[in-house]
Amino acid sequence: MKKVYLYSLFFMSFGIVTAQIPFEKFDYKPKIGTLSKGKYIEHFDNDSIVQIGTILLNTKSKQIVGFVEETITYSESTLEPSISSRWMNPDPLSDEFPDKSPYNFVNNNPMRYIDPEGLAPFDIIIDGDEQFRQEALANLQSLTDSTLEIDSNGQVTISETGCNSGCDEGQNLVDGLINGDEVVTITNSSDGQNRTTETEGGNSTIEINLNKTTGGVDVNGNKDRPSEIGLAHELGHSKIFANRTDDLSDSNYVNPYEDNPNDGVWYAPNNFVPLDKTEARVRKNIENPIRNERGIPRRKMVKRSKFKYKGKF
Repeated sequence: MKKVYLYSLFFMSFGIVTAQIPFEKFDYKPKIGTLSKGKYIEHFDNDSIVQIGTILLNTKSKQIVGFVEETITYSESTLEPSISSRWMNPDPLSDEFPDKSPYNFVNNNPMRYIDPEGLAPFDIIIDGDEQFRQEALANLQSLTDSTLEIDSNGQVTISETGCNSGCDEGQNLVDGLINGDEVVTITNSSDGQNRTTETEGGNSTIEINLNKTTGGVDVNGNKDRPSEIGLAHELGHSKIFANRTDDLSDSNYVNPYEDNPNDGVWYAPNNFVPLDKTEARVRKNIENPIRNERGIPRRKMVKRSKFKYKGKF
């Protein structure tokens, strides 16, 4: 019996020794690999039984093993967040969003958003040098009363939501794209022209010339257009791409006579340039309401039936 005891003690000691970190004898501390490479907290509880809402879940067997009995009458004075809160673990990315609770999920709007991959709600990214980033951010900021911030990677976030009177259109556009699921990348135009192209999965890239302050004749016959209105126009295209509602078929609208690329010289009588349905929607339903909001004359919209050769309409 004594020998059995000694053998057992020996093997137990051997097992304890071999269970230690094998790198210790080399005086080396190994790096622990995680999905985020250590940037985010990826595990919050070592217990095998955790509470989620009012259920008790075994994290190893993935089985519900019990329920929490609610014997408390809830009020503002007796509310216990540990019991009533549905989301019991903080978001691993919560440190990057100080304006939101670390326990919130899909921006506290599960009726509108889903988050199957745990992605950050970064949906407007400004790509370029520091000067371009700050100028583009200033243009975005002028369209919304929400306070915007940009990090070193060019990612734009909302640090504080707010809207005074007369900011609905611009705020809905900018904040909606930031809080959406698709990514809008804003870059400096290489040829001085503004354009938006769809990339993949509703994402889009905007090439913008922030020094361009003309574009599109207005109802007074002028082509002055502040750079933020030009950016809002391109953001309108991004919104349509994100909603998967792009339509390049001809609309009932045409380019105004003054916007003809040949400076009003038409090659044939009654020749017109039709607008596709997406472009017409952006001008009529996105750009013009934002112009109204800012007290800027509306962009001229001309229906095909009203087009007159050599006319000012």
